[in-house]
Amino acid sequence: MTEVMDVDVWRPGPLEPGDRFESVAEFERRRGWLNGGSMAELLDGVVFVTPPAADDHGRPHARWTKILYTYEAATPGALTSVDQVARPAPRTSVGPDAVLVVAPEAGGQIRRVEGAWEGPLDLVVEVARTSRSYDLHTKREVYERSGVREYFVHDAETGEVHAWRLGDDGRFAVVRAHSDGVLRSTVFPGLWVDTDAMKVGDGARLLATLQRGLASPEHARFVAAQRAALAAGARPEG
Repeated sequence: MTEVMDVDVWRPGPLEPGDRFESVAEFERRRGWLNGGSMAELLDGVVFVTPPAADDHGRPHARWTKILYTYEAATPGALTSVDQVARPAPRTSVGPDAVLVVAPEAGGQIRRVEGAWEGPLDLVVEVARTSRSYDLHTKREVYERSGVREYFVHDAETGEVHAWRLGDDGRFAVVRAHSDGVLRSTVFPGLWVDTDAMKVGDGARLLATLQRGLASPEHARFVAAQRAALAAGARPEG
């Protein structure tokens, strides 16, 4: 079933893959009718629906959440969230598995609007299981166009981590882990992710690698810059 919804018309009922909405607000109202733990996202006006998460999605999701929140705790002005309602582009409403952004008051790009985050996201992590096909293609293209600065996709089937970074030309470039297996963020200096440990679920090694990143000179410089931005009130929330 495919339908194009008008902004002023509300017809209750479950969403189906392929439904079309011109209005993000209307889509978000209809999303509340989903049940059973399914999740719906709107990408360029088209609905994508995924079933409830299983163990092979939930466990890596938990590891990524731990890594990003630990980074936030050590980095002033950094914000992480899980399943955050985000509107990075027109006719788009998503709930990424995990996001890390620079807070607006520290000079970040997002705006908080009634609990949602609008505008370009800094770092997005998706754990791809049933959503693999559109996480790696349709969603990646939308994130690229909307200015997401880094995008990591964890393939729940293989354990591999695919990564892209936005270049000066506005296009995603593939990023690979260093020879030691560590993926180092440039958007968030000191965010070091041991991809081999992530693949096998070695939490102790993941945290040990992250702690090395947090002790690095580049993270210290980033923290200093963040503190200065916060002190100056770089960008009041609007």
